[in-house]
Amino acid sequence: MGGNIAIAEGKLSASEGRINLVSVASPSEVLHDLPGKVEITHTDLSDKLGTISVSGGANINIQNEGEGIFIKGGVFKIEEGSQISSQNSVSGKGAPISVIADEVELINNAIIESINVDFFNKAQGGNILISANHINIEHGGVAGSYNIGSGMGGDLIIKANGKVTISGNTYTGLINVCSFDGCKPGTISIKAADLIIDGSRAIVGGVGSFSGASADIIIEVKNLSLESGSQISASTLGSSPGGDIFINVEESLKIDEGVIKADNFNFTDIASKGGDITICAKNILIKGEEYLKGGGIASDTAGKGNAGDITITAQNSFRIAGYGYVTAISMRDPIDQNRSDVGDAGKISISVPELIMDGNAAIRTSTETGRIKQKPWKCDML
Repeated sequence: MGGNIAIAEGKLSASEGRINLVSVASPSEVLHDLPGKVEITHTDLSDKLGTISVSGGANINIQNEGEGIFIKGGVFKIEEGSQISSQNSVSGKGAPISVIADEVELINNAIIESINVDFFNKAQGGNILISANHINIEHGGVAGSYNIGSGMGGDLIIKANGKVTISGNTYTGLINVCSFDGCKPGTISIKAADLIIDGSRAIVGGVGSFSGASADIIIEVKNLSLESGSQISASTLGSSPGGDIFINVEESLKIDEGVIKADNFNFTDIASKGGDITICAKNILIKGEEYLKGGGIASDTAGKGNAGDITITAQNSFRIAGYGYVTAISMRDPIDQNRSDVGDAGKISISVPELIMDGNAAIRTSTETGRIKQKPWKCDML
């Protein structure tokens, strides 16, 4: 469509079809012959993409094995409880969602979601791709893949040439969920120059329920900052395994009253394993000014099931200040303190030329298998 596009309070739906939203603000031709591909052939050197806005609770959705939802514009903004959704309830793979723009805003309780609800055929949810120069998610904005069936959830892929910001004190962020035993969530992957996560309910997470597994998280950025209670989490609450977290930071990782965690809180009779955390950065700072609000990295376990391992590599410096912490602790089941089958803590391995700890900083592990080891700098992830 020529010019800007605005969808407010309406519904745009395609059952097993395709939805294209492309805004071009100058003379061009839009080609969409190939599945999953939208091309713009420019007829003027001054061509630019327009603005696409979705607001007022508008709903754009596609179902089952459709070709997908493809959005391309200069600025894409979804807000005010609006939704873009791909739902799969049959065998096969769900329809993908692709958002490509210069700027993307996902704010004020807006949702971009892929849902897999097939319980019998082990279907797969559609993937979500959001690619832009800058991406802003705040005030209840959520992009996520939800697997409440027996198959595989879709992947959530975030790419930004510049900054990705996730902020808010209401549930906000990038989330992959798996709800039932045997289901698997898709992977969350983020590639950006800078990733900033700020706010008590701001999260990048793979959330496992009492029987569902947690998602793997892969982050490759130049700088990463977690502040004010924000978190990156691949924790699990039950019999299925936790996800692994891989973080590669080219320059600086700062955790200021935020947390990176892959906890295993398993109160069932089936042993599960928490995910591993692997972090590589040039410089790492973990801090927190108050007790119980300290920034940290944790792979703890409570009840039955072992925690994962933590491997941290810093090329230049690693400082833990104030109430900052790195922990791999095994705790008894808080519901049944008499249980003897307590899981083992994971190993903590730190490779850094110099480790600085001040204030009330702590590195802790427990049980027979837990140990702390400092080694010379090496980063296999690079």
